[in-house]
Amino acid sequence: PTDPRQPSNIAGIYNQGATCYLNSLVQALFMNPSFRAAIYALPLCEGSLDQPTNFVKGGKRKMLLEIQRLFVML
Repeated sequence: PTDPRQPSNIAGIYNQGATCYLNSLVQALFMNPSFRAAIYALPLCEGSLDQPTNFVKGGKRKMLLEIQRLFVML
């Protein structure tokens, strides 16, 4: 994990080569308060990450869970 940052510090996504367009889209979506709240509110787990809900299954659940994790790190 990275070191905690001060409330005024801005974080971004590391460019892994030709990912800057996708990175900018993710960051723009993160900066939309309604979209960010909707991602955080998705009921993907019950209590812990090991207890998935039936909201979505399989790859779609994993993708949404990773988006939640990414938003938490931003």
